[in-house]
Amino acid sequence: MLINLATKISPKQVGLALIISIMAAEAMPMIARALSGEQSKHLKQAQPSVIAQRNTIEVSPTGSVRTITAALQQATSGTTIQLAPGTYGPSETFPLELKEGVILKGNEGALGAGVVITGGGRHLSRTYSNQNVTIVAQTNTEIIGVTVTNPNTRGTGIWVENADPIIRNSSFIDNNREGIFAAGSAVPKIENNQFINNKGNGVTLVGQSSGQVRSNVFDNTGFGVTVGKEAAPLIVSNQIKNNRAGIMINDQARPTLQDNTIENNKEYGIFVGKEAQPNLLNNTFRSNGQDVYDQKTAPPPPPLPPEPESLPPAP
Repeated sequence: MLINLATKISPKQVGLALIISIMAAEAMPMIARALSGEQSKHLKQAQPSVIAQRNTIEVSPTGSVRTITAALQQATSGTTIQLAPGTYGPSETFPLELKEGVILKGNEGALGAGVVITGGGRHLSRTYSNQNVTIVAQTNTEIIGVTVTNPNTRGTGIWVENADPIIRNSSFIDNNREGIFAAGSAVPKIENNQFINNKGNGVTLVGQSSGQVRSNVFDNTGFGVTVGKEAAPLIVSNQIKNNRAGIMINDQARPTLQDNTIENNKEYGIFVGKEAQPNLLNNTFRSNGQDVYDQKTAPPPPPLPPEPESLPPAP
């Protein structure tokens, strides 16, 4: 109701305006309660689906679910697969392909000691054709506290392609090629793991991969870390020691290497190819065959043997 303030207001008009105000005031709590009830209804309806997405499947060699393969068949996004101590291999179907959003977890506090996944199977890579892989990590997956070994010919522990997994507090031991291979537009977060006695590399990053390699130990592995193609990862605060070469940087790779300790590597601490453009920041070198060899500025070195089964040829 509109009232012209320039005119004299009659008592009847005042009363009518007051009635309208009172009706509006009484209606507001009812509307609010109705909206609140409707929102509550929707929340109650949504809640079961949220709960269903956050569950844990316990896997044990002697339990009701005895294989990772069986657990993966039941898992959905948000599922944690908790592994009891044991060796998971002969009864598994490899490679173990983690669905998006699945967490695979073992003994995180001991870097996977006693929780061993061993074996490998055929994986068809979009870029590198047929590979032999233990675990394929998809987007938004986590691999925590396991020991991974792929003893097969050209065997890789974890394959990451166009995905962004977290891989932490685990061990990669005696893989026939590398512990982790990242390709395509992969953005892995690889932190606080140990890579020991792998015949190829500890970690290989190629394609347009980026991500982080942080606070790991690379010990007595062919090449600790290899970065190639156009990869540009951050490699920070790692211990890289007793390898054939600490870090190999090839092609047009542009990694940042910061605060790493690189020592006792037989041939090179860091090898930089002619077209590579690494950013080296505050790394510590001790007792390497040669701390940094840069093909752009240094005289030709003695022939470097090819990487041991490290980089599969593109088809």
